[in-house]
Amino acid sequence: MDRNGQAHEVVSMSAKIEREKDAIRQAEQDLAERRKRLEEMEQEELTRKLDKLVRRVSIEKAIAILDYAVALRPAATIGVLEMALKDAGGKTEPVRNQAPSAGLANRSDAPTESGESKSDALMAGA
Repeated sequence: MDRNGQAHEVVSMSAKIEREKDAIRQAEQDLAERRKRLEEMEQEELTRKLDKLVRRVSIEKAIAILDYAVALRPAATIGVLEMALKDAGGKTEPVRNQAPSAGLANRSDAPTESGESKSDALMAGA
């Protein structure tokens, strides 16, 4: 091969490499956009689920339930609700695998040192 042939081959190889890099950059950009769309779709689905649940109870009751859940700590609230569902004979599924096993100490109806239930103590403090 002569020098012109070698130079042409190097330029050709360089162009292939640049095209491949461009293709990878475009694919990464497309992937980022798809992830963003997926995140938006998941958020919309969560909003629909929340709206559906709020329609089952009044908005005022939903707000009261959420306020109570925040006061009780979300993890403890999930544990109490799962225990109540299990006690009622329902099938339980952990919420995002974050719910701890709810013992008597986490239950809202467990008595405090003063003898009143935790739910009564929390409501009195609100």
